[in-house]
Amino acid sequence: MNVAATPSPEGFAAEVVSTNKARCRDCFRCVRYCPVKAIRMHEGQASVDPARCLACGTCVRQCPQGAKSFRNDVARARTLLVQNAPVLCSLAPSFAAVFPGWRAGRLPSALRRLGFAHVSETGIGAEIVARHTAQSAAEAGPRARICSSCPAVVRYVERYRPELLGALAPVVSPMIAHARWLRRKFGPHVRIVFVGPCVAKKAEAQRPEYHGDVDCVLTFQELSAWLDQEGIDLAACEESQFDAAAGPLGRAFALEGGCLRAAEECADGASTRQPLALSGFENICDAFDGLPRLTEPLLIEPLFCPQGCIGGPGMVGEGGIVARRLALLHHAQKAAAPQAAPPPATHFAPHAARQALAAPNAPAASESAAAPTSAAAASASTSALGWAAGRASDAETPTEPDLPRALCRAEFRCLMPPDEREGDETLLRATLERLGKADPADQLDCGACGYASCREKALAVLRGMAEPEMCLPQMRRLAEQRVDRIIETSPNGIVIVDQQLRILHMNPAFRRFFMCTDSLCGRPISLLMDPEPFERLASGRDDRIERTVDHPKYGLVCHQIIYTLPHEGQYVGIFVNITHLQASRRQLDELRAQTIRQARELLQQQMTMAETIAVCLGENTARAEALLDKLMAAAESSGRERAGTASGAGEASDRPEAPFPAAAQRAAPGSFGPKQFSALPRLGSLAGRNPGPTV
Repeated sequence: MNVAATPSPEGFAAEVVSTNKARCRDCFRCVRYCPVKAIRMHEGQASVDPARCLACGTCVRQCPQGAKSFRNDVARARTLLVQNAPVLCSLAPSFAAVFPGWRAGRLPSALRRLGFAHVSETGIGAEIVARHTAQSAAEAGPRARICSSCPAVVRYVERYRPELLGALAPVVSPMIAHARWLRRKFGPHVRIVFVGPCVAKKAEAQRPEYHGDVDCVLTFQELSAWLDQEGIDLAACEESQFDAAAGPLGRAFALEGGCLRAAEECADGASTRQPLALSGFENICDAFDGLPRLTEPLLIEPLFCPQGCIGGPGMVGEGGIVARRLALLHHAQKAAAPQAAPPPATHFAPHAARQALAAPNAPAASESAAAPTSAAAASASTSALGWAAGRASDAETPTEPDLPRALCRAEFRCLMPPDEREGDETLLRATLERLGKADPADQLDCGACGYASCREKALAVLRGMAEPEMCLPQMRRLAEQRVDRIIETSPNGIVIVDQQLRILHMNPAFRRFFMCTDSLCGRPISLLMDPEPFERLASGRDDRIERTVDHPKYGLVCHQIIYTLPHEGQYVGIFVNITHLQASRRQLDELRAQTIRQARELLQQQMTMAETIAVCLGENTARAEALLDKLMAAAESSGRERAGTASGAGEASDRPEAPFPAAAQRAAPGSFGPKQFSALPRLGSLAGRNPGPTV
């Protein structure tokens, strides 16, 4: 059990029970076990609503992750001890169940070592409360009376059962009665720390009407941790008595029926009533439900924790409830039996604090002053405190503690908000419909969400305390519907067959692919396709088969994934239609082949055209070359004839003109003359063709 993760602030403004959100795991356990459903759920995180919480500590006890914790007030107690005012310790009667046997006799010394100036039993206040409760019961007439010692029960009546406010006995709790008794003895300047098993006591000390009565409340868990931190071992402490001890009735007050027994001893008026001792929230609710219909006068003592205060959330120790009860009864019997002289007590309270108790107006002594260590000094200190009654011994009998009735009166008030007293039935029906619970057949009242009924859950949703997603059956149903919806709307064909390869289910896409109907359910899968993949799975050779299969009968090409559901003994087939992909692939292959074919044809045409052009160029060039040769031959022949005629006739005037002037025959640089023509390669030979004979 987690005590607390954060220290207490100054005062009591902080909530008693808090949540560590980092540890909260959305398990709804705190909602299920919270007796008044004071847990608010938001986005899967559980938090405590202080206005609704009883501070009973049930969620702290039940949280498996330690996400719930109650406030740790050890730091505040330490702060009180270092101040000048003396600090008194009020120890709840159930301490004997936490520190049984010899430990109970040494606990006062350990508390004094912590610095407490005075250690007394809260059972003294319990005896006062029992007496005033008996008087209140006698004055109630025929009405039933409910004991008001348990702060969790008082808070429950104020918040959730306001019709029973008049039945509560107007008496404070033993903690408050003892604290007021101590202040009446020592003055208002003292500080009081209560130590007990109850977390609700922390909330009770915060009530405005009890302001200034109890300065700090610790649980036994906090006290044990504090002793360990200070290194105080009970085995090393000497046995000593309390500065003020309770009687047997006060010590047994923590047990179921303890207040009733004490009230019967205190007044005869209580004996005329039927006593009814209850413990545990369920029993209390059952009794309160039938209380308005009863006419017989009752005196009811309800204790919120099972078996009374010994079952409180602040208890520690390895012993079970039986061992705790026996230890407490043994401690109460010791108070009833004659006592021998107590062994010398060593008081470890600061000497200055004890002097302040003895003389509140006297200045405090220095801290270095030695504390009384002898029995005489202890006795003198006790006498200075004015405790003629309370320290029982074989030579003296303790007087009965007394407190005026005015200091023991309590007033209780209704804490239920007006908007929760009457529920809006129209809004509630609308909320049930939104939660999928409009039909009474859907209202399972399973309690998985933490609420006893679907109607209570809808009311919590309406008040903002719960979320719709907390209904586990509804969430499962929605999840199944989503899965079914996905399967039914999937574009892929899905079929499920059993171990005999009979069709169990097929979705619309599968029926469309294989042109079948639901009438084939229960028939073999072989009626639609080759069952070989399913047979391989059934034989155990494979647990998953993936392949692409052509189904020409249906004009279908599928990529098939078939796998096994081993726990269900079923086989699932998923068929992805890739027919259009295959057709597209074939079309692409055909287009690619056609493109290559056309490219080859175009290249062939270009080569043919290039050859044709080369042939034409070669023929034309050959013809031009032949013509040029003829012209050159004619020119040379004409030149020879003209030269011979000139030499024979001797007359220059009769010489014919050359067909080509000399200037034309002299090729200018870069010109294209006959020699250059003769140097050109034959184009016909380049084309690989014979240009023909030269003319």
